[in-house]
Amino acid sequence: MKPTNFKDLVETYLNNPAVTSLAPASIKRYTALSNSLLNLLNPELSYTSDPAKASEVGSTWFTKLQEEGSSNARVNDHKSHIKRLYIWATKNFGVAYDSNPSLYMKDLKHEKKETSPFTAEDIKTIVDLPVNSKYNKYSPNELLTVNSIVFLYETGMRPQEFRNLRVSDIVMDDNGRDKLLAIRGAKGREEGKVSRYLFVTPKIQECIDVALAHRSSVTTKTDKLFISIKGGEVYAENFRVSFDSTLSKANLPKKEIRDLRRGCATNIIHNPRYGAVVAQKQLGHKHLSTTMIYEDLDKKAAARLFRGFN
Repeated sequence: MKPTNFKDLVETYLNNPAVTSLAPASIKRYTALSNSLLNLLNPELSYTSDPAKASEVGSTWFTKLQEEGSSNARVNDHKSHIKRLYIWATKNFGVAYDSNPSLYMKDLKHEKKETSPFTAEDIKTIVDLPVNSKYNKYSPNELLTVNSIVFLYETGMRPQEFRNLRVSDIVMDDNGRDKLLAIRGAKGREEGKVSRYLFVTPKIQECIDVALAHRSSVTTKTDKLFISIKGGEVYAENFRVSFDSTLSKANLPKKEIRDLRRGCATNIIHNPRYGAVVAQKQLGHKHLSTTMIYEDLDKKAAARLFRGFN
């Protein structure tokens, strides 16, 4: 049945198999964006083939987002979702193409992210604390966190990818010599599907060995590689608390967990053997421009990094 207004469109879209078969993270994201749009727009808004009317709707939506102080990224996310909704309606219900408000809205430039990437010196300070400090020692839980910090810095994995990594995701390459990590369902993409592989370096292997040794020392029902001190899954908030505590004991300034990923990116980009393209593949970015957000480079410096590395 053809939707008659924006609210019907949202409900029909969220309940169709093309959406319900997506990964849970994608469904959650699309549902949140849809509900946000319903709160911003008139839910009873009817479709129209009049470009002027669609432009008016887009202007209203844009203004309300700005009034609530939304970032450029949030505005662009909402624009992309309304475009997604109307394209789907055009294909399935013959909704007028010109009624798509996103056609009349501009993209906002990404705001430059404040970054404080971890450095090799930061990681060394964290790792060496038990040796250099007689009294300021890590708790058993913080020791596991230190291992996770090193792992995230070396791999550049997203925190969610790290928490979802399973023991079975440690695989051997076809040549039978190289060990790899299979990263599945990155950023809510198809659950279980491998999005990229990461090479297991000696440092990464050390982290894996620590994680496996801990798994062997406790009773656990999860197949995740990295588990909590008691054998359960690593939850984001618990890891954040231990992460902050670890940095505090190491006398490092407050940083974000994602700064470990940024540190990995910076290292790869500035390594003359690799460069930006390798960093893009390591981090799993779809577009190279996303990788370059991590760095503030002038034109000449950027040009020197693009030497055809692959």
